[in-house]
Amino acid sequence: MADWRRALAGLVDDGAVAARVRGFSVRKLYDAGDGDTQATAMRLSRALSPSITPAEAAAWLEGFLDDAGRLLLHDAPLLGLLDVWVRALDPADLEGLLPQLRRAFSGLDSMERRRLLSAAAETGAPASAGAGLAAGSDDDEAFQAALPLLQSILGLNP
Repeated sequence: MADWRRALAGLVDDGAVAARVRGFSVRKLYDAGDGDTQATAMRLSRALSPSITPAEAAAWLEGFLDDAGRLLLHDAPLLGLLDVWVRALDPADLEGLLPQLRRAFSGLDSMERRRLLSAAAETGAPASAGAGLAAGSDDDEAFQAALPLLQSILGLNP
C-alpha cells in the first residue's frame, strides 16, 4: 500500500501527467488519509489558479471530483475554493468549460447535486477561502443571477 501511495504522490506535481490523472491522484491520497484538508485545499487552489488554462483546470477538477459529491458537501474550504475559481472565470471561458464541468458533476446523484447547490446558496465561498455571501449583499444578488447556470452545471434544470 505504501508503494501505491508513493506512486500517487509522484503523479500529483508531475506536469507531464494529464491534469485529470493529477486531480484523481490528489483525491485518492486525500481519501487514503495521506492529504489533510489544508494540503488538499492548497493543491486544489494551485490547480485552479488563474495561471492554469481553464481547460486544464477543468480536467484536473474532473479527475478530483470523480464521485466526490460528499467531499465538497463536508469540506467547506474546498467548496469555497471551487466557488472562487468559478467566479473568477471569464464568461467565455466558463461557457466553453460547461461540458467538462457538467461531466465533473455527473457522478453525483440528484440528491447530492441539490445539497451541493443548497450549500453554495447558503454559504457561498467560506470566509476561510477568502469570500462569502452575506444576506442582502451584492454577492447574494450575483448568486441569484447565476443560479440558473449553476442548476445547468449540476443537471438540475426544472
